[in-house]
Order: sequence, then structure tokens, then C-alpha cells
Amino acid sequence: MAFSTSSHDITNHMPRWKHRNSYSLIVGHLPPPRGGVSVYLERLIRARTKNNERLAVLDLGKTSKLRGLTLLIAHLICKPSSIEVHEFSVKLFILLALSPLAARVVVFEHNWRELPQSLHLRRILSYCMKRFKALRVAGEHILDYYIEMGIELPQQATAFVPFVEPDITEYENIIRKYPEDYFGFIETHRPIVAAVAFSLSEDPNLDIYGIGLTIEALRLLKPKYKNIGLVLALSTQTNNVLDSYLERDSKQGVLDSIYVLKTDLDFWPALLNCDVFLRPTFTDGDSVSVREAIFLGVPVLASDCVERPPGTYTFRTGDLHSFVEVINGLISSRYGKGL
Repeated sequence: MAFSTSSHDITNHMPRWKHRNSYSLIVGHLPPPRGGVSVYLERLIRARTKNNERLAVLDLGKTSKLRGLTLLIAHLICKPSSIEVHEFSVKLFILLALSPLAARVVVFEHNWRELPQSLHLRRILSYCMKRFKALRVAGEHILDYYIEMGIELPQQATAFVPFVEPDITEYENIIRKYPEDYFGFIETHRPIVAAVAFSLSEDPNLDIYGIGLTIEALRLLKPKYKNIGLVLALSTQTNNVLDSYLERDSKQGVLDSIYVLKTDLDFWPALLNCDVFLRPTFTDGDSVSVREAIFLGVPVLASDCVERPPGTYTFRTGDLHSFVEVINGLISSRYGKGL
């Protein structure tokens, strides 16, 4: 197992006995696709390896179940000094809780998710958590939810901020790889708002990223801002539901105002080319994109479904009128009557 500053050079390799008790194992998903958690992990690993930390990464989504299990067992035999789990898997939790290294496990919960309704499964989850060293959650609301659901927690259960600053010196290297028509879009549209979604759903009740709400807001803003544009960044693995969204948009007369950016490149360079970043989610953790925009000095408007970082403008979750009103105010304060 070689150690380097590249996350991919240390991912899904068989550990060496000579490194026993002297490295940290990180279990989680790396890009592609690019999402908040995978981007955070990629940057975290890069930063820690640059600090000469010895790390190994197990990405169970990029190997077969058999090889993934083989690698996990091999790591348990080599006894990493810590095991950091950045995905939610009850089966994985059970394997780790039953191992002699349970007290070295730290679970990182990045997103609010509906926990199992089964009392039996919740008891299993409680057993696992009590065996682990710590639970870190991206927001106190997630911790409150675990407690509300009756999950017994490790002695160390605290919130953490899942954000590592992007390397802004890489701006030119990243953005020059964007599609050519992206540049044409941002040159012909102003103001520009941006939003991201890892996945889309045909069911409006499952539109957790609020993309339908964003498109409806765009329709209402277009009479005042005729050249307004929406840059919508989607995972390259987004399903075909996008087609139904675009068909709906064409009927609303806003299709020409939407640019869909599907890429496995970093999204933050596009933030520097927008006037407002929108995060109208119906549930959320501690959004990496929100923190990126704030770090880059881009105004952020997010729903109030969770507590947001300082500097975020908020609106009432799901309230279209409130959403449009704040967007309009942010654009007006940025441009005055210059549009």
C-alpha cells in the first residue's frame, strides 16, 4: 500500500502488515460523481496527506462486494489506529461493531436521513453506536433527530463542519475544462443565479433540492430581469428525470434561461461567475456548496430548514413568495437599476 498526496493512489489497495497500528483508514465515497461529501473527503485526504499523515481509503462504491469485504477484513487485521466512516450503512456498522477495533471507529454523518422505523433495526444501530468511539454529525439537528428516534449514542457525539477550503489557485485549470457553451451562456445572461442537485425526483414530495421551486422562481423573476440565467449543476449520474423537468420548463417559457452543467469537475469556479447562489433544500446537512460560496464572497440564499452558517440569507422553506422576494432584493442590491 503506497502513500501519496493523491486520494486515488491510496484507495482500495491491500494494506501491508508493516503499517499495522500506524495509519488511519477512511471509509467513504470519492469522486466521481462529485457531491458534497465526496468533494469534502477528496480535499480532506489531500490536506492530511500533505501534512504527512499516513492514510488508506476504502471506497466500497468502486469495488465489488467481495473485494470490498476482503479489503475491510485485511484492514481490520492490520489494525489501523483509527477508522473514520463517512457513509451510512447498517451492515458496515455491524461488521465494525463486532470487530475488536470497534473502539477506534468514528462515524461521520453528513446528511439528515430518515432512520429505520423498525425498532429492531434501531436497537442494532444503538448497539453499534455504543461500541464506537465517536459520532460526528453535520449539524446539531441531526444529533437531536438521533436522540428523538431513541438511538443510544457514543460518549463522544458532537457536531462538525464538513468543509475544507478549495484551492483557488486551481481556478484557471478547472474552468478551462468547462463546456464551451457554458461561457456563451454566462456572457449573454445577467443576473446569473446558480443551484446544485445531486439527484432529481419526479415526485414533487421528494424534490429535496428544491429545483422545482427554483424554476418557478425563475419564471416569476423573468418579466423583471429578461436576461436572467440559472446555472444548474447536476451530478453526471443524475437520472433521466431531468428531461421531464426541461419539458416542464419549456412550457413555462424559461428553458432558454437555464443552463445545465453536468460535469465531474469542481463547481466552485462557476460560483465566481454568478450573482447569487441558491440552496432551497427541504432537508439538509451542513452544505459544502453554501460554505464554498460564502468563502468565495458570493451571496447565498438558502431555506431555513436547518441552521445555516453566518452570512447566509434565508427564506421560509418551500415559500415561493419569500424565495422570490429575497432573490429580488439581493439582485437589486447588487445592481441597483443597472439591469
